[in-house]
Amino acid sequence: MNGFELADTAIKIGLGAAISGIATFQVARLNHDRDIEKQALTRRLDSLEKASMAFQQYAHVWRRWRGRLAGVLQEKIPPVDKYTPEQRKRILEIDAEFQKAREHLIVAVAGLHLLGADEALKRLNLFVEEVTALRDKVVFRKEVPTLEYYQEVVDRVIDKKGAFEKSLSALYLKKG
Repeated sequence: MNGFELADTAIKIGLGAAISGIATFQVARLNHDRDIEKQALTRRLDSLEKASMAFQQYAHVWRRWRGRLAGVLQEKIPPVDKYTPEQRKRILEIDAEFQKAREHLIVAVAGLHLLGADEALKRLNLFVEEVTALRDKVVFRKEVPTLEYYQEVVDRVIDKKGAFEKSLSALYLKKG
């Protein structure tokens, strides 16, 4: 074997090794990037699921609160403008539970802030504003809403809840 053949063989081997090394590096880098993306997606979905569960816990207590109020309002036929002491006590008992449930709402809001889910936060805020307005009227101002007013508020709250859940679903289904 002469010097030319030796150099030719060395170049072929070296070039093959260099190509193989570069290809291996690129594949490893792509796999690493995909793993990071997959982990980020998993964390995002976990955060959304936690926010959704926390909201559902809050919404469950809201349904119990509104059910208690509905029961009290149905007892007030014909309508009167004051609660009996027993009715007020029943409303305040469920209201105490409702206030504890706000912790769940805080968890949902924190998770959505972390994700930068501005649209979902806006829709959640609209839901909370409706709930808070009725609660303020009943608990703090001690006003007795009519059944018609109560039903209008409940219908609006249900619509706002649905809009919030739809925005969460869109975030969950969003790719990337």
